[in-house]
Amino acid sequence: MSEIHWHKVQIGYALGLISGVLNGLALMIIMPAFVSLAENKPVFGFSFWAWLGILLGVGLLSIIIDFIGQKTAYLGALGFMHDVHHHR
Repeated sequence: MSEIHWHKVQIGYALGLISGVLNGLALMIIMPAFVSLAENKPVFGFSFWAWLGILLGVGLLSIIIDFIGQKTAYLGALGFMHDVHHHR
């Protein structure tokens, strides 16, 4: 595997890790959002709608980072297959 393609695969894995952390954070945000909704009062200074906005922002960021990471990793893998196919 050439250095460029290996680097793309590594970047894809790193972005996948970041996306996973953001997914976990989104799951953690759900609890204070539900508590705020159930008790009809702010939790940690944020109302339900603020928690919902934070959840939306974290979710969108996770989706974008996951898309870029998968695309980068796939390009690295395709480059590897190209290298193997054209190796003499």
